[in-house]
Amino acid sequence: MPTIQWPQDIDPHLFTLIVRLVAVVGVLIVGRWLAGRTRKWLVKPLHRAPLSETMVNLIITLAHYSILILTLAVVLAILGFPLSVIVSVIALFLIILAIALQQSLASLAATINFSLFKPFAVGHLLETCGVMGFVKEVQLFSTVLVGNDYKTYILPNAKIQSQGLTNYSVLGKIRMDMTFGISYESDVRVAKDALLRILAEDKRVLPDPPAEVFVKTLGDSSIDLEIRPFIHVDDYFRFQLEIPEKVKAEFDAAGIIIPFPQTDVHFYPAAAKQAQEKTGAM
Repeated sequence: MPTIQWPQDIDPHLFTLIVRLVAVVGVLIVGRWLAGRTRKWLVKPLHRAPLSETMVNLIITLAHYSILILTLAVVLAILGFPLSVIVSVIALFLIILAIALQQSLASLAATINFSLFKPFAVGHLLETCGVMGFVKEVQLFSTVLVGNDYKTYILPNAKIQSQGLTNYSVLGKIRMDMTFGISYESDVRVAKDALLRILAEDKRVLPDPPAEVFVKTLGDSSIDLEIRPFIHVDDYFRFQLEIPEKVKAEFDAAGIIIPFPQTDVHFYPAAAKQAQEKTGAM
């Protein structure tokens, strides 16, 4: 029985192919293992650095995919592809990926800007893209807001950056501008005293700066009074909902009338009769 002399009796090309395939499998296993361990190795050192959670996640994600791309390059080199071909393949892959993920990359760039310049943070009250809510999470490509009605809004960071935002939490307090109309027959000073009394009794109103009440406009059917108290941002929604009821009760007790829009129509019989006679004569 003939015996095989290993590896002399095996085709050198086949032997080389087998070795390369084994090496490819080994590199893929090691590369995937390294990419999977990236988070565990980097998360603690990065958290010790003065970086936001968003930036930490971004660095970990970039490291993860960089290892995968490097693994792909090593695999192509083992299979015998020239370096120029490997660079071209990876460049082409990145270009196709960039075109396909154009919007996502724009959001990623916006995320980096948010991490560097910190226009808002988790827990801040924002108004942007037509919605308002507290920031729950800043992800790599989007920001999650939770509204007063407990609706969750997931907004692309690129859209937030392009449309701009209003941050109500940056100073820790906010001025609540609310307008209430009273009739022209009501006493303005009594109404202002009633509003000031409501604000003085509400513990959510901050003493500094002091709350203000003044006549804002003289409307067609009402005198509009505006209150301007300062409150903590966390009290924004509840204060906005509860104050109108307190104002109604206080106005009723003080005899202040809240008007409704009305139109006065005046008829002039003599002029109407002359117009009718003129029309009939024609």
